[in-house]
Amino acid sequence: MKKTILELPISRKNAYELKELKKGERIPIVSDVMFHAMLNNESRKKYVAYLLSLVLDKDFEEINENIRFIKNNIDKNNVHESNKTVDLVCQIEDRIYNIEMNNNGTHTSIERNIDYANQLYSSKMTTGHHYDYQYVLQININNFSFVGVDKAIDDYMLRDEDGNILTDKIRIITIYLPKIKEKYYNKDRLTELEKLLLVFNEKDSKDLDEIIEGDKIMQEYRKDSLEASEDEKIIGLYDKELHLEMLHNSELKEAREKGLEQGEQKAKIETAKNLLKNGASLSLVLSSTGLTKKDLDLPKDYEDEEVIGLYDKELHLEMLHNSELKEAREKGLEQGRREEKIEAAKLMLAKEIDLKTISECTNLSIEEIEKLS
Repeated sequence: MKKTILELPISRKNAYELKELKKGERIPIVSDVMFHAMLNNESRKKYVAYLLSLVLDKDFEEINENIRFIKNNIDKNNVHESNKTVDLVCQIEDRIYNIEMNNNGTHTSIERNIDYANQLYSSKMTTGHHYDYQYVLQININNFSFVGVDKAIDDYMLRDEDGNILTDKIRIITIYLPKIKEKYYNKDRLTELEKLLLVFNEKDSKDLDEIIEGDKIMQEYRKDSLEASEDEKIIGLYDKELHLEMLHNSELKEAREKGLEQGEQKAKIETAKNLLKNGASLSLVLSSTGLTKKDLDLPKDYEDEEVIGLYDKELHLEMLHNSELKEAREKGLEQGRREEKIEAAKLMLAKEIDLKTISECTNLSIEEIEKLS
């Protein structure tokens, strides 16, 4: 069976990194601070409206006029659940649009997004009333990609194996920023939506000037986001976000290194014990591996000849036990195969197949087969 997207490894290649700003640089939208300053902000709703107009291929002015922001807390389904916060939720007429910025690439973040979409889908449900489900379009902006997925933008709905759509009320559009960045650097042709996402995240350059030339809203965003990036309050929040990001990365690095160290120690201990089982002296094993008797869980007086003899006897009995287990398994396997051959021979005898043919098929001797008659 083909692997699902969520079973594929995550790649951070070409992902945008949060870094200290130089003078004249803009904070990318992958920053939580910038996302909320520029998108999850009713005073700048035109940028969300433009994003949606490009996703939906609909008139910008109409969307900008009708869009309204709604609370970003998903209501409790029952008293045991706490409120769940999503990045940005807005509504156009009777349709819900949820935009999620996934900066730290994890499979869990995508599963959490799916959960949000499903909760928004049933958000109009009220106990004791008729079923009423929302149309929900979720846009996941991912600052990572999946190994083996080459698309920059993917569109998901519930479908069967033949591609027939079960419902169009839940739709998830997944955007992989590193793939758009890769297209930009390779000078591949870009869609208007991809250009907008580049403006959201890329540093200003001559190439970017050429890409957004003639697009009034993209140019306004660039100017507006630069002003926001120079705002002292936003800079303070961004510096705090950078600090937390660095702290998080340090913790992850420390955890990986600790796990690696523990794995190496475990392998070293296993090797040392195997050497002892095969007759190597304790002094040689300890000097070769840098381990101690405590690491190997040996008796303190292991060097005493009597103790060594008892320990070696214990090792010998363990090896003997393992050999017996292996022999028993192999014997059982062999017996099982023989019984299968005998059953096959009996069936062929019942069908009056000649003895020679049965012998060739089962590898039983003719004498053994005759005894089955």
